[in-house]
Amino acid sequence: MKEFVEILKENKGKKVLVLCHDDADNDAIGAGFAMAELTKGTLAVPQKVSEHALELINKLAAKIEVAPNPLDYDLVIIVDTADIQQLPGITLKNYILIDHHKNNLLLEKSQAHIYKLVDSTCQLVYYLYKEMEAHLTPAVALGLAAGILGDTVGLTKASNKAIIDLGNILQDGNIGYSTVLNTFKISSKIERLQKLKAATGGKVYEFSDCILVYCQPDKNFLYYVATMFLELGADLALVGYKEGDWIHLRLVKSNQCLTSHNVYEIVKKASENMVVENFWGDQYFAGFKGQGDYDFFIQRILREIENISNKNLPN
Repeated sequence: MKEFVEILKENKGKKVLVLCHDDADNDAIGAGFAMAELTKGTLAVPQKVSEHALELINKLAAKIEVAPNPLDYDLVIIVDTADIQQLPGITLKNYILIDHHKNNLLLEKSQAHIYKLVDSTCQLVYYLYKEMEAHLTPAVALGLAAGILGDTVGLTKASNKAIIDLGNILQDGNIGYSTVLNTFKISSKIERLQKLKAATGGKVYEFSDCILVYCQPDKNFLYYVATMFLELGADLALVGYKEGDWIHLRLVKSNQCLTSHNVYEIVKKASENMVVENFWGDQYFAGFKGQGDYDFFIQRILREIENISNKNLPN
């Protein structure tokens, strides 16, 4: 953290770009907003913000630049991003990084980084504020708190540390928990509708060693729909969404699932010969954006899961 702080101090008063991953969620927006406030920088995304983060942006009155040119800035800070594929259309030269994702591929080339496997990037930004003795305004506290709630699915998957950090953020920023919950009110109504549609329209596949649920929502709430299926008892959740020629997809495995399925490798194999713009994840999560035959892509994923399940059958 010391090197990271030194670079921030060296660039005080200069042009700073705070860049979130594309389709930015609450954790990315909350962390990015806090970093932009800290550095007086410009908050940006490569192409768009996720629909479920729009209410947070509205509450923060945050200004977001789309498709920035990092070369126009003296310092680039990348937040909540693990792979260059999450930054479509962006050319990077020098940057510093703050992130919490496992298997981060941007660390090696960063000038400095704050990196730790915690529940959210917003927690790491909060630690930075504490290190620099920076004032936590109510707006910054709101962004950080909303980011923690978003990445822990309303604290249902939160560690003790995340809950403690959330409490400290609320206290330091002098805001109430109800204020944070209000940022989810409008979005949560939309999410409930999508979840109900998904729950009534999902298809269940029973393999030899796991249960998978698949559905195709009509809006881009893939992560929330997928985690809902896991909460209902699915071992795997496959959720796809089409936006023009683009395919958005998530394949998620429950942390309690004991099968050998590596969802990242499954999607990687199934997407061979497709146009891939953004692909990231690990053995429990895979996110994909690209172009190709949607139905064929889904069937390849299902066949790959079935093949792996059949190999797991006892002799």
